[in-house]
Amino acid sequence: MNESSRQELDPNRLDDLFILGVDEISYRKHHNYLTLVTNHETGKIVYGAEGESAKSLDEFFDDLGEERIAKIKAATMDLGPAFAKAFREKAPNVQICLDPFHVVKLGTEALEEVRKDLWREMRKLPSPVYARKFAGARWHGLFIVEALWL
Repeated sequence: MNESSRQELDPNRLDDLFILGVDEISYRKHHNYLTLVTNHETGKIVYGAEGESAKSLDEFFDDLGEERIAKIKAATMDLGPAFAKAFREKAPNVQICLDPFHVVKLGTEALEEVRKDLWREMRKLPSPVYARKFAGARWHGLFIVEALWL
């Protein structure tokens, strides 16, 4: 970050940080990334840097200093290893919390795999009725339970 852009930043933006959000966004057709740090209590972005690696947070931790790092209780982030690595190295006492979007996505993908496996098994049954009914149950969790009771 150059000196002129540092002068435009609120000098108090890094004070009283307790719960942070860290994520990356892509720009220019997904070829370039920015790492952003958000204060969850205010909803404001307090830091941004080019890149999506652990290194992209180095300047953030340098700007914070040990005293402010010690006040941070938790940081939300996606499942990628880069940001967690940065926090484990620079702020090991911060509780790392996984971004709910990514956790739900993983759970949904796992459930879909189980559903497909069960559908394949149902296709082996003598009657195709159950597999046909079950195939349409992807978005109907209650129907899945009902199909199992048939």
